[in-house]
Amino acid sequence: SAVWQMKTENVRVDGLTGSGFRAFLGSGDADGPTFLNFDNVWSFNHGKYGIRVDTAGGHVENSFMRVINSFIQNNTLGGIDYKGLIATFENNGFTQNLGFGGLRLRADSGNNHAIRVIGNDFEHNAPFGIDIESEANAIVENNECLQTNARVIPFEGCFKVGGAGGTSTVQNALFRNNKVRVSAGFTPHTAYDIHVEALDTQIENTLWD
Repeated sequence: SAVWQMKTENVRVDGLTGSGFRAFLGSGDADGPTFLNFDNVWSFNHGKYGIRVDTAGGHVENSFMRVINSFIQNNTLGGIDYKGLIATFENNGFTQNLGFGGLRLRADSGNNHAIRVIGNDFEHNAPFGIDIESEANAIVENNECLQTNARVIPFEGCFKVGGAGGTSTVQNALFRNNKVRVSAGFTPHTAYDIHVEALDTQIENTLWD
């Protein structure tokens, strides 16, 4: 089963015991759901994830997901958990999410492909703002990672690249024009936590504030 051409706009979901939104590929088309759009969505205070997109065993990928102008806050297992092809996350706020932190590109079978993370604000997520477990060809640019709130200790870093183990790799990831602002009380802390699975990772123009 799969969903095509779904748009969720101007919706606030708050305080569920599960996830705010979940798209699950269980059977049928091996390349769906596709064209999932979230615009001006608030997903707060859930017992699991703000948004989760995942698959059952034996299926390939979700694809063409777009999350813009949205606010993902205070979710216990993490903000947005994505496994799929061709996704854009732009102009969003990720705040006080735990579990894996703000945004995770999850490692299962195969890699995520063609992911853009542009112009987002990652504040007080723990352990990481972005956790890229598996990916090929990602652009992460013009984002801010802010950590000044003792509420979310243990904080480990802003951007995690690799580290999932197994056959999962991160290939050709570009981090450009990102800003990192971490208060002195968070020691030690890391802007980029890069593991052996990260291949051809490029970092340009990081501003430490």
